[in-house]
Amino acid sequence: MAPRTLDPALCDCVNHPDPDLWFPTNRTDADTARAVCAHCPSVGVCLALAQHFRHDYGIWGGTTPDQRLQATTHGVGTT
Repeated sequence: MAPRTLDPALCDCVNHPDPDLWFPTNRTDADTARAVCAHCPSVGVCLALAQHFRHDYGIWGGTTPDQRLQATTHGVGTT
């Protein structure tokens, strides 16, 4: 069963001035994106959707692809 959908009005990333930030090419950009996610009220739903739909790229729910892969491999937060 898919997690509930995101409400764009609540997502800090939707109106962020730099949409490329969510697809970082270096650790500094990844950390910046994750810091935005840390204050987002939708971070949990975002992460659940990323895990459910196996998003392999970008920052989702405050996590990098490697972090999501590690969590899935270890059975953390999988749906």
